[in-house]
Amino acid sequence: MHIRVMLHRGRELDVLSQVETLDGHQSLRGDYEAFVYGHPMLELSWRSLREGQDSSLFFRALAVSLKSLEEKVAAPPLLLAAFELKVCSLLGFRPSLRRCSLCGSLLQGSLPRFSAEVGGAVCPSCSPPAASRNVDPETLDLAEALLSLPLKELAALPAGPDEAAALLRLAAEYTESHLGMPLRSHEVVLRYLNEEGKRMRKDIDEDPRGCGPH
Repeated sequence: MHIRVMLHRGRELDVLSQVETLDGHQSLRGDYEAFVYGHPMLELSWRSLREGQDSSLFFRALAVSLKSLEEKVAAPPLLLAAFELKVCSLLGFRPSLRRCSLCGSLLQGSLPRFSAEVGGAVCPSCSPPAASRNVDPETLDLAEALLSLPLKELAALPAGPDEAAALLRLAAEYTESHLGMPLRSHEVVLRYLNEEGKRMRKDIDEDPRGCGPH
């Protein structure tokens, strides 16, 4: 809920004197899928900010992301992944996705690995085996696009359901590593994503025409 408040400054505690609702996000709360993907945005915001911290940029990112989710400007997994990566960047933890996080070399012509612990992608020469995993280069390119593009342009990305799922898992892994704690809502959204993937594959198996033009 987006509200405007008026506070009266006291000696120790401020007193709330007026509240105005600017956007109740009613349609977002009435859409189960949108609610599932919006919950991690709220939990991440709650767990990331500290009392007295300037939250204006963070709040603007949250408000725009929730509105984009509500208006379905792109696939919900892409919107959530973009929000989490952009928030990490705002907090000073922008992932390195085109250069090795350890040596700084460009990731060209090699199969990269990903390590949230060391800051993103790592080249084969620097890869710490115990703390990294293989990652598709296209996933890193799409993740870079999520960081650089406005949310309204994400729908144009060449990302199907499998690519969107890979992006969201990468973003969730990176976010939790730098937050230093798991987000409970991640468990729910990733389980929902898995179930949706199974349902879509089942639909395609039962009706192959559903995966292309009739």
